[in-house]
Amino acid sequence: MLSAGTSQTVHGGLGILVLGFSRPLHLQSVLESLRLQGALDRNHVWVNGSRALSLFQGVNTKSLEVARHNKLQELRAHHSNPTTQKIMLQSLTKMTRPYDRVMVLEDDCFPLNGAIDAFEKYWPRPPTSRRS
Repeated sequence: MLSAGTSQTVHGGLGILVLGFSRPLHLQSVLESLRLQGALDRNHVWVNGSRALSLFQGVNTKSLEVARHNKLQELRAHHSNPTTQKIMLQSLTKMTRPYDRVMVLEDDCFPLNGAIDAFEKYWPRPPTSRRS
């Protein structure tokens, strides 16, 4: 697995997870919308691998190229092809460490203009837990 991104540590707030695989043009549209909304700095893109799925090798490589052309918080590329459930559990486990809330988008879930602001406004932060 390849992982690249900034070394910046984020605490709290809304993190954005984009799961990609074989739709590079859709992924580009999603990332462009997030860029226009000023949200790429908290965007984590996980691209599922295409090992043993040679039919998808070319488009999977293009999805990685699209992601690399954006200034993301993180790009994580799997070489294998884990199940959807496994990649979802891994990514959410990682994302819930630095963020209070996580918005999950697939590469074909286009966030309309103002979507990030609306989530920030109408999805309040959870109350701070007090530990004894």
